[in-house]
Amino acid sequence: MNLMYFQSGGPTSVINSSFFGVIEAFQNSNKIDKLYASKFGLSGLINNDYFEIKKNKNYKSIIKNSGAILGSARIKLSEDFNDKIYDAILKNTLNLDLDYLLFNGGNDSMETATKLNNFFKVKNIKTRVIGIPKTIDNDLYGIDHCPGFASAAKYIAETIEDITLDLDSYKKGRVTIVEVMGREAGWLALSSSLAKKDLGPDLIYIPEITFDIDEFLKDIKRIYSKKNRVLVVVSEALKDKEGKHICASKAQNDGFDHFQLGSVSKILCDVIEEKLNYPTRGIEFNLMQRCSTSHISKVDQKEAYELGKEAVKLALNNESGFMVGLIKENNEYKIGKIPCEKAQNYIRYVPRNYMNKAGNFVSKEGKEYLNFIKKDIKHKKQLRKIFED
Repeated sequence: MNLMYFQSGGPTSVINSSFFGVIEAFQNSNKIDKLYASKFGLSGLINNDYFEIKKNKNYKSIIKNSGAILGSARIKLSEDFNDKIYDAILKNTLNLDLDYLLFNGGNDSMETATKLNNFFKVKNIKTRVIGIPKTIDNDLYGIDHCPGFASAAKYIAETIEDITLDLDSYKKGRVTIVEVMGREAGWLALSSSLAKKDLGPDLIYIPEITFDIDEFLKDIKRIYSKKNRVLVVVSEALKDKEGKHICASKAQNDGFDHFQLGSVSKILCDVIEEKLNYPTRGIEFNLMQRCSTSHISKVDQKEAYELGKEAVKLALNNESGFMVGLIKENNEYKIGKIPCEKAQNYIRYVPRNYMNKAGNFVSKEGKEYLNFIKKDIKHKKQLRKIFED
């Protein structure tokens, strides 16, 4: 049996841990002859840019670094199997005698996996496809949480505490708006509530709840009047009552028709200064939250590794067209499998009950969901209180 592994989409802190899980499963199996690693996603297979993983070499050090060690790519395959790109894929797949392609990625990667799985069936080729989940957005359908999310959440929560310590250095401060990623779902914004209570955000807004600018300004005014500063966390994908993103650039997309999001924090800062005349500061976490090596979550790392191993196990069991993933049953996590087609077509949104009634902060249920990350967060201390004794 011969396998090829791909990394695709945005890099994370633990995608290399999934890769190592695949490598170790290969090295411990006498049923797998070769494991190829494709460079820059699917383009490596198309352009003959790949290398062979050795059976007796130690690759464990790759889990210490974040980012996609093989390089990533976003290639949107045509719905038409007669497209020339499929000819190159088929030719090189046959030349390498590949039995399985292992795609480590998010929604778009599962779309690619689904198309190739169907293509091989149409061509009556033995090659099949398995998906390994990866996205900091945590929006893959059918699973409880996704590798990459916990590490990004750790970065967000710990950095929010640092920002609060800075804000509390002044008697009268600003309205600070921190913008986090999340193309369609607000899981990362939700995770900011992992920050220690006295060092966390005052307000949190997610795209699943319609953003009302008037209510937002009321919230800002109410808190600023009490604290002389406000810390707000917003998702980049906030939407108005018409369902349109507050900020989206139509000039740029990533090849999968996703508009470039960002700078919603600046827009909101401008509104606050104009309507309330409060000083503001907008902070975009941008790429820093995506694959910070210094904020790798141990839980995230372990789960990513185990899912990499599980993907190889599915291949050895002759499974096809599935994505491995963590599922929660009876308050326990177990590894299950989800059709790649479902992971491709559905977004996993934050449930409404994970936010409070006002829609401006996390609820008890939302905090309970995040419990699996809590032990990974290194909290700061608000030391000013020692002088009050």
